[in-house]
Amino acid sequence: MPASITSLPSLFSFGTRKRRPARRRRGTFNAQFDGQDRSLFMPTVRLGCDILEQRIVLAALAAADFVFSAGTITGYTGTAAEILIPGSIEGVAVKEIADSAFAHHTEITSLVIPNSVTRIGTNAFGGLTNLTKVQFGTGVTTIGDSAFRDTSLLKEVTFPKSLISIGDNAFRHSGLQGVTFGKNVGSIGESAFAENASMMKLVIPGNVKHISAGAFQGNVSLTVLQIGKGVTTIGDSAFAGIKTLRAVSIPGTVKTIGAEAFAGDTAIQYVGFGRGIQSIGGSAFAGNTALQTVVIPGTVKTIGEGAFRGDTALARAVIRNGVETIGAHAFQDNTAMTGVLIPHSVKVIGDSAYEGNVAMAGVVIGNGVQTIGNRAFYGCTALTTVVLGKRVTVMGIDMIDGNANETYLPRTFYLQSALTSDVLKSSGVVESPPEVQNRYYSTSAIEDVPFVRLTAAMMAKKTSSITAHQAGADSRRAALAERVRQVAVSDVAPQPAPGTYVKYTVSLAPFSQTANITATTAQLGNNDSWVIEMPRGDTWNNTISNYTGPSIAQNEASGLLVQTGANFGPIASGSATTPTGTYSWNFTNATTGALYTIHFTVS
Repeated sequence: MPASITSLPSLFSFGTRKRRPARRRRGTFNAQFDGQDRSLFMPTVRLGCDILEQRIVLAALAAADFVFSAGTITGYTGTAAEILIPGSIEGVAVKEIADSAFAHHTEITSLVIPNSVTRIGTNAFGGLTNLTKVQFGTGVTTIGDSAFRDTSLLKEVTFPKSLISIGDNAFRHSGLQGVTFGKNVGSIGESAFAENASMMKLVIPGNVKHISAGAFQGNVSLTVLQIGKGVTTIGDSAFAGIKTLRAVSIPGTVKTIGAEAFAGDTAIQYVGFGRGIQSIGGSAFAGNTALQTVVIPGTVKTIGEGAFRGDTALARAVIRNGVETIGAHAFQDNTAMTGVLIPHSVKVIGDSAYEGNVAMAGVVIGNGVQTIGNRAFYGCTALTTVVLGKRVTVMGIDMIDGNANETYLPRTFYLQSALTSDVLKSSGVVESPPEVQNRYYSTSAIEDVPFVRLTAAMMAKKTSSITAHQAGADSRRAALAERVRQVAVSDVAPQPAPGTYVKYTVSLAPFSQTANITATTAQLGNNDSWVIEMPRGDTWNNTISNYTGPSIAQNEASGLLVQTGANFGPIASGSATTPTGTYSWNFTNATTGALYTIHFTVS
């Protein structure tokens, strides 16, 4: 390889030494070999009378070892282990390393890439299974796809400040234990550092905007991960399958977390979300069996399908107001979860969203929820209390539990006002009528369930009406109101106009009981009749047994006007001239088989 050698000033400055015909001096030469500057110390210079003998031994490759064309090295034919790529060949600067130029040269152990190179092509150094060291020049801007793939002995790299992009699979299945990124790297390609089983620490600077799919997937030894403030997207499976990572902090600049981004990271105990996050992809944190608590900020609009599925240690998942959709299977099989508060901002709870959460005892569903999917809470065998928002219009099959095509509602409530904290305030809750509790409903449309008609607003209006009635009533009316409060019997027409009738409505629990109603002849006077009505939604036997009491104008013992289905139906009635005394009826609820007695006392 030709070399031009220029001596430094005073390179040959010689003194004299008596009685010696030759002189020796030590000098330093600057030598340039195809663009690579090297300072060489020459231990000996021998000068004859007319002959200067210089011996310079340099470790350099012959230009003939490189296949070179128009500034690009397209191949390598040498056999050396240590490769010093020249900065120029025959006076032409080396700008690029072409695709597969050095691929599968397993004899190569080290590389020095000159400053002149700006681009490293696809698979340029792929399959160099004995490569242990790479020194990048200061001009490299692009590392292509699979450029250093399968370099299993390569332990560490430092990227130059000039580097802008790292291609797909660029260092996949390498031996890297650590990576130092330059300040200009803007994107990390798909699976760029995947399957690097020795990588233990990773710091991604804020200048990296996009972490592509699978970028660090399968790095099973990673214990430290720092994601810089500036990253906006974490791609699908970007950090999946990491077995030693215990905590993840996601900065507020991140908007999107892709599907399975951290799936199967079995050691993660803590995940912190910044306030900029807008969507959590499907199965993003699925199978994180050590995760115990998560707080999802209100900036998130969608919790993806299966996002936290199978996180068996997740006991508490706080969903902040602002979240709109909880995807199908989002929290399925979280067997440590004991309860959940779903804020008013949520509109949709997807199919099987909380299915199989066997420790879940209570659910509070906010007023914004309109749709609850099939099997949303199926298999939650410890569930005893459900607080249901007032805007639900669709309830899926087997929403809570039960046989095929049935939905079981345990103790159920309505919200009268917005929840102001994570703690349910009893003053804002009204319990649903007893006859709709602990029941199976064979329906997929919630409007077909009786209690849905009794919305929170209706119940509040009814309560207000009773309160106003109590304020204007006499002592007997107050006593009656007290009984109304105790046994859910209300006189909704206390002062009917002439030509109408007095109506008493009875609300009964799904078990046998006795209801007592009182009235006065003054209250019944100047009216055509009185009537007692039973709750809608149940079937009542048409035969009323064991009628006792004074004779009245109509024969209620024959089971007059008993009706079934969704309508209220009177079980007994009488005229305005009803004499004083006590009237009693025994009857059977054909739906539940329960026995009831009503005593109607007129004084």
